This record gives sequence, C-alpha cells and structure tokens, in this order.
Amino acid sequence: MSGANASGHVLLVERKRGNVFFAKLRVNGKQIKKKLGLEWTGKGRPPSGYLTRKMAESALDDLLVSYRRGEMVIQNPTDMTFGEAVDAYLEWLRNDRKRKLSYIKSLEYLCDALKREFGESTPVEKIDADRLDRYRRSLISNGRSASTVNKHLIALNGIFRLACKVADLRVNPMASIEKQPIPAKNDFETYEPDELFVLADHALSEQDAAMFLVAGFCGLRMGELRALEWEDIRWDEKSIIVRHNYVLAPDTPKSGMGRSVPLPDPVAAALAKAKLASRFNDRDDLVFPSESGGVLAASTIRRRFKTASKRAGLRTLRFHDLRHTAATLMARIYSPFEVMENMGHSSMEITRKYVHHKPKASAADAMTEMIARSRRRAA
Repeated sequence: MSGANASGHVLLVERKRGNVFFAKLRVNGKQIKKKLGLEWTGKGRPPSGYLTRKMAESALDDLLVSYRRGEMVIQNPTDMTFGEAVDAYLEWLRNDRKRKLSYIKSLEYLCDALKREFGESTPVEKIDADRLDRYRRSLISNGRSASTVNKHLIALNGIFRLACKVADLRVNPMASIEKQPIPAKNDFETYEPDELFVLADHALSEQDAAMFLVAGFCGLRMGELRALEWEDIRWDEKSIIVRHNYVLAPDTPKSGMGRSVPLPDPVAAALAKAKLASRFNDRDDLVFPSESGGVLAASTIRRRFKTASKRAGLRTLRFHDLRHTAATLMARIYSPFEVMENMGHSSMEITRKYVHHKPKASAADAMTEMIARSRRRAA
C-alpha cells in the first residue's frame, strides 16, 4: 500500500517483516519506520502489543489516513526504554517462542534485577557495550559462577536483539560481549548403593527415606520429585512415569517430554512404607508433599538431605549429586542410550560424561584373550 500528498510525501507500507508489522514513511527522501506490533498467531484475543494480520491491515489504513490529514506525529522508533524492551522480550518468549512456564518464571526474577541495574526508564540506545561489559565484570567480581553470568548475558543479548528488530535499534551492544567459558564438569561426587541405604536409614521420615532412594537410584530431578504423584508409581510394571516438574510453577519435565524409569524392588518397598505413613495417598496426591499436602519447598528438601547425610556420617554432597549417583549406577548396567532415556537427557552429549563409569573388566579380558591368541600364532 502507498499514498502521497500534495508535498510529495509518500507512506510505504511493509505489512510484515519477520514476525513484526511495520509501516515505512518516506519524508523528503528520508525513510522512517513505525512499528505497529508483533504478529499474533495464537488463539483468542491478542495481548497488548500484538496484532493479527487483519488488525495490522486496519492499523495501516488508519495510519495512511492520519498522515494525509496531517494528524500523524512521527516519533523516533528507538524511543524504547529498557523496561519496555525487557517486557517485550518476555512477551516474545511467552507467546512467540512458547517457552516453558518455569523458564519464564525464572527469567522474570533475572529481568527484575536487570531493570534495577540499568533503569527501567533508560532509553535502550543509551546502554552501550562498555556499560554492559562493566556489568559482566561486576558479576564476576561478586563471585557469580560462569553459568550464572552467562544467564544474564544471554538474557541481555535477547533483549537487545529484539529491540533491534521491533524498535530499529541500529546496533546490538551485546554483540561484542563474549560469554564466560565454562569448564567441562566430568568429575562429581556420588554415593555407592550401600551409602544410599545408610542415608535412607538416617532420614527424618519414611517420606524422606523414599525420596533419597528414588533420587539416588531412579535419577529424578528435584522438580520432578516435588511434582511426583502416586498415580505415577506403576507398581506392577516396576516403573515410575515422569510426567510433571515443579520449579517455580507446575510444568513438564525439563526435556519437555515424559519418560518411564525402572523402579528397583528396594526403592518400591521404601515408597510403599512412605505411602502407608502418609495422610496423602490418593492417586492424585503428591508422593513427597509438604505438611499441608502441597508442593514441598526445595530449601526444605536440601536441609533434610544435609541433616540425614550428617547423621549417617557420609561425605557432604549436594542433593543434585543423587541424580549424578543414579546416572553412574545406571551406566554400569545399561547402554548409553538407555541411560539417556532413563535420565531424560536431551542429547547423548550430556550422557557421555557418565559412560566412563561402566566397568571395563570384560572388555579388558577380551583384549587379553586377543593378545594371547596373537602371540600363540606368532610362536
């Protein structure tokens, strides 16, 4: 669509560029773009800042009429504040990228900290690479881990990339900021099976004992343990169905898909004891609930685990090391692909760090026999 007035000014319309609806105004040879909104492809009424194709076409028509009447006010397309850029980024992740709710919730906390750091009302073009690099260095000097620093940098990069797209910010200042190197973590602490049972024996309750054994032998993540329901325990099939996850909100497992995990008899016996001792044992009740039957706090789980390990006189490990324990134990008896499936890893690359825990005695014996046969033939 295009139009012209007596002064020769022309309004050019670009209905869609990527997932954004724009209008282009050419005034005395200078092109100015005006963002209309992000494209809405979901169901129902679009949220604020989003337009369906029909709504965009109507807005474009109104814009042309407004320009012809001399009513249109040209604004600098980069007059976007940092707070607006952050909100647009979260909305884009939520509606366009369909990111998991737990991820959005965790990112909201991070983005609140970024708003306080850079100022909600600060224009995005006023935040340059030097300012961003100073922030990166401050995170490091405050003792933040490389992975935590990178989470901040990844969020900032996404915020400014979207600002370049929807507000015509000319340069992404994060383009020159490199992420922190993260060393490979192939060394981790684990328990042996007998230590897991000693840990369970010193737990404060049957519920805690069962939780530690499920984590240590079945490899469920903390969020998956918190969301586990009794109907997910398939006693006859000797398996646990992992369907849910709870970090900051109810969600699917981290990989986005459910899975079935083998349930060893001793772990099943511990779960049966926990069910008998619990007031919450209906099919849709949580296996490891709080005292009121709700989701158990992550801090409570860590505290009880630390208490049990101290009472048992065991080495001090993190609760997440129980998941590492399960993976290393599985690697001794299962194929790498089976370990990947049972643990819910998104790729074999993640599973690979556990493969070296598989016993090599049989492989060494086979190699010894091959050497012996070769030497016999040479003799």
